[in-house]
Amino acid sequence: MPNIDQILMELEADIVGGATQVARQRELVADLSLRGQSAAFAAEILAELETIQARHIFLRDKLRAELTRRAWTGQDNLPERQGV
Repeated sequence: MPNIDQILMELEADIVGGATQVARQRELVADLSLRGQSAAFAAEILAELETIQARHIFLRDKLRAELTRRAWTGQDNLPERQGV
């Protein structure tokens, strides 16, 4: 079972990759619109990507807050932090 630090690292990587995907999808929507083609489906995909990105950011921030809380309450040596 992954520990909190591993999950946090994975979320950070997902956020970086997600930012790239969102940027590419925005470019695609803009390009289709400029060419007068329908961008509706590409815009739907963009909205989904943005939702996923927001969820990843929310989870990352929640985990960071939990780690901070544990550090302040002296609970940062719990088993999941030690990889158990």
